[in-house]
Amino acid sequence: MSAIRIWLVFGALSCSLSVATEAVAEPAAPKAPGARVEAKPDLGEPEVVAKARAQLLFEKGVTAYREGRFYD
Repeated sequence: MSAIRIWLVFGALSCSLSVATEAVAEPAAPKAPGARVEAKPDLGEPEVVAKARAQLLFEKGVTAYREGRFYD
């Protein structure tokens, strides 16, 4: 094989490998415009605290929905 042919084969293989790598990568999750990011809950918190926090977040969501703030 000539040197040119070897470089062409090498180039073709490296391009196909880079395309395959990008196809496997996970895309970033789309974000809604104006969306707020809430802190993740502490998984070690007591159940009572977790339920109270869940209730508060639910009520905030219901209020935002009623006011037409759908992205909140």
